[in-house]
Amino acid sequence: MNCVPHRLPASRANGGRGHLALFLLALYLVTVAFIVLWPSPVDQQAHGTIARILARLQLLGAPNWIDYNLVEASANVSMFVPIGLLAGVQLREGLRWLALPGAFAVSFLIELCQDTFLPGRFGTMQDVLANTHGAAIGLVILYAVLEYRRARKTAPSGIP
Repeated sequence: MNCVPHRLPASRANGGRGHLALFLLALYLVTVAFIVLWPSPVDQQAHGTIARILARLQLLGAPNWIDYNLVEASANVSMFVPIGLLAGVQLREGLRWLALPGAFAVSFLIELCQDTFLPGRFGTMQDVLANTHGAAIGLVILYAVLEYRRARKTAPSGIP
């Protein structure tokens, strides 16, 4: 007789979402790698169009601080939101916070590669911080969703 309790594989215990999240994370990381390790900035051709749109918005009353630097920083933040969320899904409950130093390390390596190996690109600490903030936002979204689901499970019946 086997005295070891039977445990479901992780993929069955959470409805198979672990494999899907891992696949999406890997796919997203490959996509990000293509974007950040491309020999020239991916926004190079769109720079003029973005600058014209921002100038027009400022003529219509948008504040001057809404500029190309803000758009670029916002793009860096947005790019890492899914990484924080999907990496958090892959980590156990007590270890989810590790998504942040992981995102910092990945971003730092990206910027180092851009600065060292891609003459048309340059790495900045500002991008590392923006990317890490994006991962933090993704992780906060994950915690909010998990807390919402936990609260719904424990709510007395009859209360939405």
